Amino acid sequence: MLQDAGGRPGLASGATLSPRYPTATSRPTSASRAAWILIRLPLEVAALFREWLEAHRPDGAGRVLTRIRDSHGGALYRSRFGERMTGTGAYAELLAKRFHLACRRIGIKDRDDDVDGLDVTQFKVPTAPGQQLSLPL
Repeated sequence: MLQDAGGRPGLASGATLSPRYPTATSRPTSASRAAWILIRLPLEVAALFREWLEAHRPDGAGRVLTRIRDSHGGALYRSRFGERMTGTGAYAELLAKRFHLACRRIGIKDRDDDVDGLDVTQFKVPTAPGQQLSLPL
């Protein structure tokens, strides 16, 4: 849980780490890349988040919601592919730049970097919607 400058509990924040393989990813230097996702508030989640903010952070709720709207073209959420995870606008660009610089500083790659030479031509698109591909065993 983050704390504000006065030591009061703030918005919960965390990190998702995956995959985790015992011994293979146990070294401190095992992370080779990182990614970030702008807050996403689809459907009823937006109303729940707004209600939570107004109850727990009434003094800053308006500012938080304004920043989110600034990053989603005026809405609390936009589902447009290529924008829903990173947002648009000056504030979203600032977050992306800060994250990129932090990755450079600690020597790991972010989504703007080559993904370790991943050859996407090896992936096959299913021939019919919902059809699962078989695994060659």
